Amino acid sequence: MKLATRVSLILILISSLLAQQQANPTAEAKQMPLDWSKRVGLLRHALAENPEDVEALETLDLLLMQKFDGGDNAFRAELRKSVEKLLRLREQATDAKPADLALALELNSYIRRALGQSSEAQALLAEAVKIRARLVQEMQVSIPGNRSFPCADQRFGKPTDSREVTAPRLVYKVEPEYSEKARLAKFQGTVALRVLVDVDGQPKDLRLIRSLGLGLDEKAVEAVLQWRFNPAQKNGRPFPLCAEIELRFRLL
Repeated sequence: MKLATRVSLILILISSLLAQQQANPTAEAKQMPLDWSKRVGLLRHALAENPEDVEALETLDLLLMQKFDGGDNAFRAELRKSVEKLLRLREQATDAKPADLALALELNSYIRRALGQSSEAQALLAEAVKIRARLVQEMQVSIPGNRSFPCADQRFGKPTDSREVTAPRLVYKVEPEYSEKARLAKFQGTVALRVLVDVDGQPKDLRLIRSLGLGLDEKAVEAVLQWRFNPAQKNGRPFPLCAEIELRFRLL
């Protein structure tokens, strides 16, 4: 095939992909250069044409979350109704991913808590946390040498014989990335993990002890799994030690 023909085919393919993206209001609304009102307008138009478009509905809800605290009663009522619909669609879908269901639960929990419905919010969030904790465990299934969790007699890095033990020291760190969904909502906060720093200096058996949601728990785990430590020492020998790690997510 001649070079000119190849270039022409590549350009056609690129044009086709761009056209598909432009025809997809959800993909277009996720692009950061567009201002908030234009993105929301695109999604509302898409939902007017197809009220069951769950991806458009989820993206709209995440964008509306940015303005919830400053919104009036009508705006808050709209968002509450929208996130309730999102949860209903996710629960009814036979192919819904666990992370998508967790996000719908989290959005409903945050809205209800803001509206003063604390008991309902706690129940919804508890369901979401169970899903996130399970996803965190599934991320570690294939890690070689993963141990059963030996932290029963340790309190966040302070074993009963702590005088004989020196703490692990972090020597390599990777900052966690933001999830797309949390970025759309401009969501911020802290994830806390309990981690076993093994004798080889690798973090293992990460457990979620404070969930933030919107995909940030998983991003925290992805980062910490790449960290490396000088292991704790007990009587001059490497010693497995558990610790609590907090990762703060902040948008600049």
